[in-house]
Amino acid sequence: MNWFPELESIVAGAVEGRKRTLHNGRDCCWGRGTQAWIDREFNLDQMEGLDVILSYWGSPNIAHAIISFRFADVEPVAFSVVIRKEVGESFSSLGGFFKKFELAFIAANESDIVALRTNHRDPIEDVYLYPLNTSAAEREALFMGYVNRANELAVKPAWYHTLTANCTTVIFDLVRDFRKELKLDKRIVMSGLLPDLFAERGAIDRAQPYGDYRAVAAITSKGQAATTRETYSKAIRK
Repeated sequence: MNWFPELESIVAGAVEGRKRTLHNGRDCCWGRGTQAWIDREFNLDQMEGLDVILSYWGSPNIAHAIISFRFADVEPVAFSVVIRKEVGESFSSLGGFFKKFELAFIAANESDIVALRTNHRDPIEDVYLYPLNTSAAEREALFMGYVNRANELAVKPAWYHTLTANCTTVIFDLVRDFRKELKLDKRIVMSGLLPDLFAERGAIDRAQPYGDYRAVAAITSKGQAATTRETYSKAIRK
């Protein structure tokens, strides 16, 4: 297939004790127009937290969701569920209903996949970062859910679907593997409204009104203020 350069490879994982190795992690430098694929190792004992990053480009009801895992000893790794476009293709919500696009998992450095949205898209997107209240067991289970599903896709590709297999419903399915009591909510599909859902379920601390909390979570200007790619993840969490 003649994939877009940034989609030439998709992530796969390996497990060894408490160590997880991600193969074909992405580390694009959008400012230079270069693509790189790297292997990264993660120790689950060093996992400190989990953030959901929501990126808006139009309707306030729709956002692209990225899950980022934070570690004490290495830079975060961010997972994104995307369509795997071939050169000449462009996203179509209608096409997503009719098996037009393959589903792909990307695991990338935040200076790639988040900076693309805060610094390099035209127009720049409106991006927010919400730390989630999660237990170590939940974080590990979700991380392994990504690894296992990515490995499945590497062997047997699957189709993206605009409603049932998109950037948020796939995450919901991964979470429900270990939180079977969770019920589907319309805000899983209307992903721009996820902060309200998180607050209702106690996943984020929201003592302030939603508008104020959203302002605190905004990171687009913080990302643009980062002086180097190496400091990007720290800059967006200031």
